[in-house]
Amino acid sequence: MLIYFKRTLVTTLLVWGGLIFLTGLIYAEPSSLDFSYSYSCYAEKGEKTTVEFFFRFSENGLTYSENFGRLLIDFKLYDTLNQPIDSYLWMVDHETAEGGPVGKIFGGRERFEASPGIYYVKVRLTDALQPTRFDTTSFQLEVRRFDRDKIALSDIDITTEMAPTDDTTHPFARGNYILMRNIDGIIGPPEHRLNSYVEIYNADKIPASQFDLLWIIADSTGKGVYLHDTLIRRPSTSSIFEINSVVVNGLKSGWYILAAKVFNGRRNSGATDSAEVVRGFWVWNPKIDSLTNVRQELISERMDLIDPLYSGMKEEELDREYAVAEYLMSETKRNVWKSLSGTEPKSRFLTQFWLALDDDLTTPENPFRDDYFERVDLARKLYYSQTTPKGWDSDRGRVLLTYGTPDGVERRPNEQNRRPYEIWTYNSLQIEFVFVDMGSTGSYKLVHSTGRNEIQYPEWERDYVILHDQWYREETGDQGF
Repeated sequence: MLIYFKRTLVTTLLVWGGLIFLTGLIYAEPSSLDFSYSYSCYAEKGEKTTVEFFFRFSENGLTYSENFGRLLIDFKLYDTLNQPIDSYLWMVDHETAEGGPVGKIFGGRERFEASPGIYYVKVRLTDALQPTRFDTTSFQLEVRRFDRDKIALSDIDITTEMAPTDDTTHPFARGNYILMRNIDGIIGPPEHRLNSYVEIYNADKIPASQFDLLWIIADSTGKGVYLHDTLIRRPSTSSIFEINSVVVNGLKSGWYILAAKVFNGRRNSGATDSAEVVRGFWVWNPKIDSLTNVRQELISERMDLIDPLYSGMKEEELDREYAVAEYLMSETKRNVWKSLSGTEPKSRFLTQFWLALDDDLTTPENPFRDDYFERVDLARKLYYSQTTPKGWDSDRGRVLLTYGTPDGVERRPNEQNRRPYEIWTYNSLQIEFVFVDMGSTGSYKLVHSTGRNEIQYPEWERDYVILHDQWYREETGDQGF
């Protein structure tokens, strides 16, 4: 077992708490250390993976003599059989303000190399000036393996602050940036800004001249709430980094997932490989929570109401209304509907469903429902065919109702040796949909999309649009004579 020793100077992250008046060379009994940590893996030279261990603690948790305190961090690595692998001893020196500690929070970063695999980590934290005061923690450490030939991503770092720097000796410098890690992963007021950093490896080896990097945020149910696409030119070096910053003040409090996904080309055409990493974070947003609670109270007050629109409908008419709205239903709601029988429970279900989608419950109008059924009428007129007589039951109809009116439509109805196709673009969602008229009957099928949980088939143009005999001659050079 190897033992490594290092002394660390800490950097102030945040000031909070009140002033504590202490006297004497050794101050009064310290309080909790409030130690917290996180780690990230990076690919660098060699076969081993670089691991950076980030930590923070309260200065109130140390004993001081003449304004000087020291934290000892004994960091031990064990394999899955509980056999010792490596050991590191880090000394963190801290000089407090005159008069003693005032509740500042300090952070540090240590780094080491390890072979890819699963480890068990034991950490002992000791107050050096009062060694009888110590604490312990343990956790599982997964050291990632990075492929040296394929495009890959480091772990995502979520930060409280990011600033460019040329000082590579700064204790928090990485990728020409100073990164103050958000160790707790909590995004809160006043800005609700989510800053993130990721490194991209081996992009210089990809065949394309440009490639896509997606940033995605999903809630705890997996529903996407944010997507941003960055187009990057192929670099000349094997390692580059990208940062992203987004305000999430429209999200309610809860657990979310941040994902970064990189492709070895354009994601909607030509990419043959990709890599993805995820990291969880918390949003604390009491303002949105309060508005949500008020909204829920208004909905609860109307639980027994039936919209006059449905009061005179027969059960068959209610079933047709549900069928049109089913694209918006969750699996849970679909199962509830299947269990209902009779006009009253079905009318109440549809009333509650549309109420939940109404942005303003203080008015009798429901613009969301009105807009939805305008698109239903539009789909009936535009997308009717023998195989989809209702129009809205076609692939284009489903996308129109689910995602709204596209920002752009590229139509290619008459090109030699090619089937008719359309490409729909949603700029705000950074999503595209490709529809192909497979039989030249006017019935377009969805063959590819860049949307989450939608069909993805990057070779759609080769396999669905170009007529096979023409594609065969181009690929093989056979001219047929």
